[in-house]
Amino acid sequence: MQAMLIRAASSPKGMSPTIAVAVAEPDGEVRSLGTIPNRPEAIRKLVKKLGPSPGLRVCYEAGPCGYVLYWQLTELEVTCEVVAPTLVPVKAGDRVKTDRRDAAKLARSYRAGDLTPVWVPAAAHEALRDLVRTREAAKKDQLRARWPRPSSRAQGGGQTAR
Repeated sequence: MQAMLIRAASSPKGMSPTIAVAVAEPDGEVRSLGTIPNRPEAIRKLVKKLGPSPGLRVCYEAGPCGYVLYWQLTELEVTCEVVAPTLVPVKAGDRVKTDRRDAAKLARSYRAGDLTPVWVPAAAHEALRDLVRTREAAKKDQLRARWPRPSSRAQGGGQTAR
């Protein structure tokens, strides 16, 4: 059974996000497969290239990309886990962070069972959470609009008393 790690990377402005991919083979070898675009067709092509879905295990770090990647992989019948990035073991002094190195390190850790998965909500539950977050942001904006910002004159305006 192969353990594949996907490292979803945030991208610079104007570019689509990419995914760094590393595979931990059962014999101990960990190899990087490079990066792919974060698009459903690219993910489907990668899964097809790696072989039968039932023998494939995938994990990726929870982050700004959300759970869409998880839902895509489980739809392709791939075993997938989202892991907590704060609980990934880190060697002392290992400060160089690249997506390729992170992917290889996480593939090793996943194969060894050193990673802690997080709970992944269903799509409907995540939509409800998004709605609640949006409402909270709107309420904060409404409260800010209700109370005008103090003018510089009301705060003294930098003038000294005579």
